Amino acid sequence: MKCFIDCHSHFFNIVDIPLYLTVKDKIPMGTIKRLFGGLVLGALVPKLLKEKEEIILFFERSIEKNLVRYSDEIKTAVDDIEDILIIPLVMDFDIPLEIHLRKAVGGEPTVKEQYRRLEEAINSVSTSLSAKFCPFIGFDLRKLLPGFGDKLNDFIAFWDSISQNYRNINDLTQGKPLGIKLYPPLGFNPHPDKLPQKYRDFYQWCCDRDIPVTAHCQKGSYEIGSTQQALFRNTHPRNWEKILRKYPKLRLNLAHMGGEDQFDNLFYGRFLEKDSWTYKIIRLLKDYENTYADISAFDYSDSRAKKDFIKALKHDAVKKFGDGYELKNKILWGSDIPMIIDSKSYRKNMSKNGKPEYQYLLENFKRSLKTLKTSDADEIINNFTCENPKKFLKLD
Repeated sequence: MKCFIDCHSHFFNIVDIPLYLTVKDKIPMGTIKRLFGGLVLGALVPKLLKEKEEIILFFERSIEKNLVRYSDEIKTAVDDIEDILIIPLVMDFDIPLEIHLRKAVGGEPTVKEQYRRLEEAINSVSTSLSAKFCPFIGFDLRKLLPGFGDKLNDFIAFWDSISQNYRNINDLTQGKPLGIKLYPPLGFNPHPDKLPQKYRDFYQWCCDRDIPVTAHCQKGSYEIGSTQQALFRNTHPRNWEKILRKYPKLRLNLAHMGGEDQFDNLFYGRFLEKDSWTYKIIRLLKDYENTYADISAFDYSDSRAKKDFIKALKHDAVKKFGDGYELKNKILWGSDIPMIIDSKSYRKNMSKNGKPEYQYLLENFKRSLKTLKTSDADEIINNFTCENPKKFLKLD
């Protein structure tokens, strides 16, 4: 590999999270359960608290310390590679706070303040970092609706003030953004039944400027004030089917690729389950030039999901998904730090082999390819962790 790119991570800490709303909702699913579900139970059961120790400490530590710590872990995992790029995704909590906790508005950090804190943290420890850190900026599409004011021009001006021109990883400026993060579980649908004109303007602007967009596309999610039905509706890949028909050049990463539970639903015996999330995502990857999907937070300890993931790659190699772009050229590596760090995929057997946790996660991914020919496995590793992310991010 000539480079290593992690397309999906997070480096916010407890200061950036609306803690009251998070605990109030008592979310029974998804990534935040790994933190707060374990925290609530762990207060009563010391063993469970110990299992959540590292993820809780991550949110307690300063951003600067986490940047250095995980930069070192990643460098150890890919020791022979000099060009390392990490993409932290910044969440936009502005509208949920305005809707559900108006008295906090003005006190909690805005998405712009979150980004500035992250940028300052990156720059303050830049000489200690083994990687480039260039974030995606969160944007809640409800900011485009009349009830919340017209903030599109404001966001475009903000983007123009912080974005960067680049050709390769060496050209990148530490801390400057490369794209936009959309997180529908916060309460918005990227394609409501009637697509507002300002939404159209936003997608057209992304296409005109060729800005990479990462959108959460998995049921299990952090969410605020939404029912499970709304969560399903807002995150479903059929929304992106509609958007891509209108904006086929949109540069889009469908984050998590549905998740490992959706790979479990992809196959029904010898048949493809064409109503499954992952099948619909696969069709979008095959049909549109600029579409990608990252496999962040994938549970490599789930043997069935792992087998179905490899089965999907094998199916595509012999065109069982039909014509179009090849999946091996469309999938991106992502870790989902810190949400992954208490999983078996990240920590299992660490006390025995002594390897940094990120190295263990990456080796779990590589071992999942063992049923492929060595040459095919090597190509996929290089594609997922280097070549495909470069294409998504428009790097030479």
